[in-house]
Amino acid sequence: MRILFGPLCFLASFLFFSGEFLFSEMLMPLFGGASHVWITCILFYTIVLLLAYFLVYLVRILNPAVGLPILITLCLLQISFHSFKILFPHSGPPVWSVLWALANTAFIPLLILGMTTPLLQNIAEAASPKTSKILLNFSNVGSLMGLLMYPLIGDTFFGLENRRIIWEIASLACSLLVLVIGMSAYALEANLEKVSIPNPISLGLRTRWFFYSFLTCLLMLAVTNFITHGLGSVPLLWMLPMAIYLGTFWMAFSEKMTAANFFLRRYGPILWGVLQIISYAHIEQNTFLLHFRNYLFLFLATLIVNSEIYQRRPSQNLSSFYLVLNIGGACATLLVSAIIPHIDLSLSNVYLEFVLAIIFFAIFLLVRDYEKLKKSVATKIIFSAVISLIIYQLFPTIKNELESKRNFYGLVRILEENGEILMAHGSTVHGGRKIDPQLSNLPLVYYHPKSGVGEAFTFLSFPKKVASIGLGAGSILYYAYPGDEWDLLEINQNVYDLALKHFKFLAQTKAHYQLHLGDGRLLLQQSKSFYDLIVLDAFSSDSIPFHLLTREAFALYLSRLNAGGLLLLHLSNNYCDFLKVIAPIAQSLGLEMAYARRQIQDQLGKSDSLWAVLSKDLRLVQKFQSEKGWESPDQELLTRPLWTDDWQGLLSIMNIP
Repeated sequence: MRILFGPLCFLASFLFFSGEFLFSEMLMPLFGGASHVWITCILFYTIVLLLAYFLVYLVRILNPAVGLPILITLCLLQISFHSFKILFPHSGPPVWSVLWALANTAFIPLLILGMTTPLLQNIAEAASPKTSKILLNFSNVGSLMGLLMYPLIGDTFFGLENRRIIWEIASLACSLLVLVIGMSAYALEANLEKVSIPNPISLGLRTRWFFYSFLTCLLMLAVTNFITHGLGSVPLLWMLPMAIYLGTFWMAFSEKMTAANFFLRRYGPILWGVLQIISYAHIEQNTFLLHFRNYLFLFLATLIVNSEIYQRRPSQNLSSFYLVLNIGGACATLLVSAIIPHIDLSLSNVYLEFVLAIIFFAIFLLVRDYEKLKKSVATKIIFSAVISLIIYQLFPTIKNELESKRNFYGLVRILEENGEILMAHGSTVHGGRKIDPQLSNLPLVYYHPKSGVGEAFTFLSFPKKVASIGLGAGSILYYAYPGDEWDLLEINQNVYDLALKHFKFLAQTKAHYQLHLGDGRLLLQQSKSFYDLIVLDAFSSDSIPFHLLTREAFALYLSRLNAGGLLLLHLSNNYCDFLKVIAPIAQSLGLEMAYARRQIQDQLGKSDSLWAVLSKDLRLVQKFQSEKGWESPDQELLTRPLWTDDWQGLLSIMNIP
């Protein structure tokens, strides 16, 4: 049966990492598509993996003969009571709700998968240390394949429900295989002796392992947060930082990569420092360069740190080594997912964890070999670049930021720039006003009176019932009329608080409004109200709320509209063309559609926006076209793939230069 150890390690690792994506993707719609859901899920997965390694280590120390019986018992529990459908989380803080939902759904299967490889390694190590290393290679390959294949193949060719069924079947098959192999290998494990440590590992060395693991995980999470807040929280974007994180670990521990590792460790930081400085000149023209720069930083930094981990690994007692690495990763994830969201610290263009990661990486370079580094010209260049980066990105915040609030749903800031007060979430401005008292009641940027939204409301002057998904600065209420009734559906309490404090739209509106906290789609499902108008403007930074842009979501909106009702959609985005999503959905539901791109420059500043209207009322939509010059979608847009709850294709709508 030993010949099956390798394939089983591969399968367990493959399912563990693909399962991370699956369960996280199933949870996203319950929390408004917030990118922090993925970070919180990583905390849960890290805790499960830490518990798995701790149990294996404890068993190896106390009684090696009980390891496989524990795993077999868990497999029997999974086979008997398996259910991989996400239970709706209880009310409470979002972080705890996510963890609760995952614990009730994925804990036992992921714990089984996490324990499989280290248990089999312990058994194989007793017979041959070389075999243990081979199993580790099987596990590493399985992990990378799980990371790559889920978003690139699973997400592309299978719907979410089909992916869930396939994973469930494969997981149960893995548990059955563990049962068969476990019972056959029990005699081998029973003969293992308790681990004795002839040369105890010093606390200083264990502390280094912890810090290095903490640092690499923090770097990975920082880059993940940065890109998912900017582009959207989907498996494809989750995969890239984690693949780099695991790939550099494999490179660092591979003897075949020694020469390449040496070159990158020696000259990589200089390369990154140079690119860090050069890229500032082009970021305004190409924001994808910013993401590439961050990926390069993650690759070089994690490779350097992981190479140091490899050099300081023990020759014996590897279970203790991997356990400490897991503790470091778990602490980094706890910091980013549960602690940093509650720190209200002004950081303009970066997130706190990103600054911390850079600072810690600089400290690592300093303490790694102080006597050599303090004389190195390269070190001076690196530290100059790092310090310049932090000062460059923090200075605008210190100068322009009036207030900021941070929580599970991101960092919302109030900025004062060029005579304007603006609300910013991530890299996107969500409304603003002029400081000049004579102009302060007029909305700016996407809500400019001459933009698509201003034109749309010229046709909607009667008292009406309105639902607005997404609030921003409250600019949309500038267009409310006396007698209107507005339901404001906003998931982030901080957005409402800052809008009420710094902008006049909520306080001065003549309409009656009521705030409803929660995900817009879920609130509409629970509502019994019907509306004359539904406004959709729920983007967080440039992040895409995928569950609000599917055919099923629009069918829900349509079911909540009165006869002759209208859907008004804000589609402005730096990275994606949402007309490619909305047009085929409108056609599939029998809706008429028109859209308006408006570029305006006047006393209220610059406005570049894209708004669209959808309705069953052909005459109303034609009125937009004939009187305001709105456009109809062409045939190429109408034939685009249809987004559903089961499938959304991010790459198909991205504006990649």
